[in-house]
Amino acid sequence: MRLTTVALAALPFSALAAPQIPSPPIPSPGEIPVDVPGGTVIGAVTGVESFHGIPFADPPPRTSFVCGHREGCSAAPSTFNATVFAPGCPQIPPNTTEVLLPKLLGKGMMPPHWPEDVIKGREDCLTVTVQRPKGTQAGARLSVLFFILAAASCFGFLGGAEVLADDRANLGLRDQRMGLEWVADNIASVGGDPDRVAIWDQLAGSISAFDQMAL
Repeated sequence: MRLTTVALAALPFSALAAPQIPSPPIPSPGEIPVDVPGGTVIGAVTGVESFHGIPFADPPPRTSFVCGHREGCSAAPSTFNATVFAPGCPQIPPNTTEVLLPKLLGKGMMPPHWPEDVIKGREDCLTVTVQRPKGTQAGARLSVLFFILAAASCFGFLGGAEVLADDRANLGLRDQRMGLEWVADNIASVGGDPDRVAIWDQLAGSISAFDQMAL
């Protein structure tokens, strides 16, 4: 399961283990660099400082930028552009037929219509987005809000005897747990407090939040 937003109560994120880091690049106007153990992440500055789509685990090709020192991650020191939104995980169509639903509070309730053979998103989606108040520094120890973005993807929760026998069940929960481990290992690098992390979501994501507390 995928795209995760980490918010610091004034909000932070980040990291990775790796060798020596080169001098950080000079940011463009509206950008801000943050040094993490595996390199430099370039974020965008608007009302807050945002770092989008930071990988917390290796994608299927096993060629991630950086994701911490936990098993399942590789370290590749570099500079990562986190100024643009990351793509979501593969999603099945929420609506493949033209079904008319009544308006609710004056707003249309029709989900977007996709052709049945169209899958949106990409498999390389094990990322976090970190947002924090302007001017936050490492060591600020802000409270962390870990938001698991609800999605219609079923690929992290495949069923069947073969999946169970291959120990591949509940991969979505395992992905989420890697994201939480990444926060525990690295959030202090951008001003978060790893000892004050709250998990939150709504709809399908609220079930994941419950499951993570129960694991």
